[in-house]
Amino acid sequence: MKNYIFVDSPFEIVSKKEEFYKDFYTAESLAPIQRINICDFEDMSGFSYGVEYVAHNSGHFFRNRENPTSMMFANEDWTEVSVCRGVNGEYSNELVVTAVYSRLCSLNTALIHASYVDYNGNGIVFTGPSGIGKTTQAELWSKYRNATIVNGDKVFVRLVGDKFYAYGSPWKGSSSYSVNHKSELKGIVVLLQSENNRIRKLNDIEATQFFLPHVFMPRWSEKCMHELFLTLNILLEKIPVWLLECNLEEEAINITEKAIFNK
Repeated sequence: MKNYIFVDSPFEIVSKKEEFYKDFYTAESLAPIQRINICDFEDMSGFSYGVEYVAHNSGHFFRNRENPTSMMFANEDWTEVSVCRGVNGEYSNELVVTAVYSRLCSLNTALIHASYVDYNGNGIVFTGPSGIGKTTQAELWSKYRNATIVNGDKVFVRLVGDKFYAYGSPWKGSSSYSVNHKSELKGIVVLLQSENNRIRKLNDIEATQFFLPHVFMPRWSEKCMHELFLTLNILLEKIPVWLLECNLEEEAINITEKAIFNK
């Protein structure tokens, strides 16, 4: 068993076969907020009268859509989770993300389909539809502003005290960026491709329209959805959401920097 830190919170992952997110590993002995056991279905099940059954009490049951024999069983409060390997011997990484996110919802946390850069200790999150250029925009900030690309696909934001922070995650999609890092969140930028560069701050209704479709919604749990929307209500009150219509020129960085940091 090993402890990992996701969004400043300790998680324990137990497995006899796999090695996990080394950049998120901690040698500290911490009381985990969730234990995830990566196992085989046979470890969870019994067999009698020609049927298989699960002997463990579970409040939640999931299976991976593309690998249906990889399943997850969790208790009601998401503190104890078992993720079973499929018949191909592989477990579903998507199920692990679902388990972690479900637990973090109760800790004022949202998961966003986005890229995230740290610019001089400030967090900027870029979001938008798949293929819009979130990672490309982050790379432009790295090129022209020496910003650190923390993640290119799945970004956590969490309310701590009266501030929101952006956090890297070990889940990076097709991007190559996954850093265990956090910084205070200064702005959320929704991207649209355009020949010209312009940016404007969205009002509350527009922010809901343009930003919320890119938040991962835990529709499997009424409780998680309730907790998430409480967090999002505060997020939209505290953090400005910008609409950036842009191309791949440095001007897009210039106008975004000026808007977010009043330069």
